[in-house]
Amino acid sequence: IRCVVPNTHKQPGGVESDLVMHQYQCNGVLAGIAICRAGFPNKMLYPEFKARYNILGASLVAKAKNDKSAAGAVLDIIKLPAEKFRLGHTKVFFRAGILGVMEETREEKIGSVLSWLQSGARGKASRMQFKKLQDQKLALYACQRAIRNYFT
Repeated sequence: IRCVVPNTHKQPGGVESDLVMHQYQCNGVLAGIAICRAGFPNKMLYPEFKARYNILGASLVAKAKNDKSAAGAVLDIIKLPAEKFRLGHTKVFFRAGILGVMEETREEKIGSVLSWLQSGARGKASRMQFKKLQDQKLALYACQRAIRNYFT
């Protein structure tokens, strides 16, 4: 919420348009309206973008010199068309609905990483269980052999 002073002489009904426009310009309201009119209503700072979507292209993000190039690398990896986003000086701007696509892509990647991790853990647990059973079988054979040798 931004408060706007309509005039300098504090009288009701009087509006100084130059004063109001100056306040809108200084508060960044005009810049926000221009961005929305250009069709990029969603924005995200580069560090936030990098932290959230690093998983989509971690190797290229690690090689990137700065946050802006890291964001560009991530957007290239997911093959997002150039007209759907803009890279500003400090923020990434998206057209309406693109953040939803980005989130879906991120969720798919997280799901695949988690299933890979889960399959690795299950495989390790199964190999450990198999090794334990194998060791028990060999121990049983050794006991049987000792018992046979004892009675013969």
